[in-house]
Amino acid sequence: MRGKSMIEHQLSCAMHKTERILADLYPVTMIIPVMSRLQHLVSSINYSCFKKSIALFVSAVTEKVFYLDIELEEKVIAGRPFSLGNLIANKKQQEKLLVLWLQEDRFDVYEADNERCLCVDSNLLMHSPGFDKDIKKERITAADLYRFMMYADSMLSMLLTTYPFPVIVAGEDYLVDYFWSTTVNEMHIAGFLPSKESMTNETELLTHLQPWITDWQQVKVQSLLQQVEQARKKENAVWGCCNIVPLLRQGIGGLLIVSGTVLYGRKYTDNFIIPQHWNMPVPFYCFNDTDNAIELALMNDIDVEVIPGFLDTFNDMVLLPVSENINNL
Repeated sequence: MRGKSMIEHQLSCAMHKTERILADLYPVTMIIPVMSRLQHLVSSINYSCFKKSIALFVSAVTEKVFYLDIELEEKVIAGRPFSLGNLIANKKQQEKLLVLWLQEDRFDVYEADNERCLCVDSNLLMHSPGFDKDIKKERITAADLYRFMMYADSMLSMLLTTYPFPVIVAGEDYLVDYFWSTTVNEMHIAGFLPSKESMTNETELLTHLQPWITDWQQVKVQSLLQQVEQARKKENAVWGCCNIVPLLRQGIGGLLIVSGTVLYGRKYTDNFIIPQHWNMPVPFYCFNDTDNAIELALMNDIDVEVIPGFLDTFNDMVLLPVSENINNL
């Protein structure tokens, strides 16, 4: 989180805004219990936790604070129903791509957005594992390229943990073919950019990336759907609330993907059945089983993404593993 003084200032402004909104809607006698609970919640915030955001939910009879590992846009909702779906809707979207630029003797990885390409990793063939630079070679062999592409893919896997963006692979066709035959990151790859004679630096690379950057939202959705499909093929995806909730309670999972139509639409479940091992009532900020699953995910630092429309094949909710190494969700 940000510094304590900055957070305190933001919270103070948010409290005043909340009070003004409520004052226009309700009598003072109804406002006082809510503001009292909000004040108590703010005074009890732990500023030393190393999280990216906080979210406060308050009603006249209860309150809840979330310390989250996701970044949120600042927002105040008061005087109308709200749920964890509203929280997810306010996630900060980093409209960026991760670009792997393959060349025969090197590869570079860029973080790209609408304004710039920033190189985050660069490796030379002659410095890669398995390449014997003491042996003079007239040409690079197929075995050299195969090992080098495997190395590029292993570096991409590591970088995706820090830069979790859709991946664009750039390079000549034969290099892309070598890479595609070795990669374990196919679920993250959103497209391929053939090398062009004009593509000699970061500025020109950015120009050729514009179609993906302009349509970033759709690229992101397609990337999520690819991850779901790849996990399904490898039989390490779990779907359906009744199967997912027990895993979330154990902190198992890497990404929860839910249907936007269910989360924000009218397909709410009035008769949500609470599992017997739940020893708490359904909180006021949970409208349905989807909200309850989201709460469990957030409490266990599991990321949540929303896809527009229905996920009918997966009962409107799917849980993906932390990594390719987890095959027993």
